Formats: sequence, structure tokens, C-alpha cells
Amino acid sequence: MSDIPIDDDDLLAAVRSAHSELDPPPERLRDAAIRAATWDLELDLLVSLAHDSQLTASGLRTVAVPRDLVFESDGIAIELVVESKDTDPAISVIRGEIDPVPDRVTLRSPGRPDRVVDVDDAGRFEAEVDASLIRIVAMIGDREVGSGLITLLD
Repeated sequence: MSDIPIDDDDLLAAVRSAHSELDPPPERLRDAAIRAATWDLELDLLVSLAHDSQLTASGLRTVAVPRDLVFESDGIAIELVVESKDTDPAISVIRGEIDPVPDRVTLRSPGRPDRVVDVDDAGRFEAEVDASLIRIVAMIGDREVGSGLITLLD
């Protein structure tokens, strides 16, 4: 072992360099992480989580099936019910209702193409999703409104 002292910043830089050289993250993962981190900047309005049936009063997650989620802000509400598909637990079934009724609803997941889903006249939609992270984005008038990033599968 060397007697030369090394400070924390230099040590972290050396570890980061060795890790990047020996086991770099896949480019696909890097791109998905960058896209997920910048999603909020692409929206006109990010609606806030108002209710999650899996959260207890202490903030801990429970296993509530189905899972109810409500996002609200500026007179806009996105209500979701999420549960596993009976025949394939790796697939989540999302049933939602958005008020006011959007012109379009898009499902976004890191590293995957956007998916537009049909919306009825009452603002309801349903989709099966095999992703673990998703964001619901609604076009309401000329505003793109999105939920926070939702973890679907535990």
C-alpha cells in the first residue's frame, strides 16, 4: 500500500474511471436515464401525486391491489387504477380517467417509443403495459400535461 495520501475526490475519480473502463453501462441505459431525467422539462405542466393507495400515513409502501393513483394540479385530474394482468403478472393493466377530457393520451417509458392510446368522450382509457416505469401524458388544448414517473412492477 502506498504512503501517498489521496483525498476523497481523487479516490472517487479513480474508482469511476476504473469502473467506466472495465464495466461501462450500456449506451441504451445511459440514453434512457438521460431521457427520464429530462422528461419534466418537456411538459407544459407536471401534475402532482395527490393519492397513492400503496402509501401509508408513514410514507411506507404497502401491497395494495389494485393500486389507485390520483394526480392533480391547476384543475386537471388524472385518476389511475393499476393491476397485474390475470394471465401474465409481468403485464400491468392501467385504467384511467382524465378531467378535463384530453385530445390525446400518450404512455411514455424510458428507452421505449411513445404509445398513443384511445380515449373515450368521458376521458377514460385502458392499456396493457409491460414496462416497469411509465408516465401518462395528456394533450389538453394546447398544453402537454404529464404525471410523475410511475413504478408499475415491484
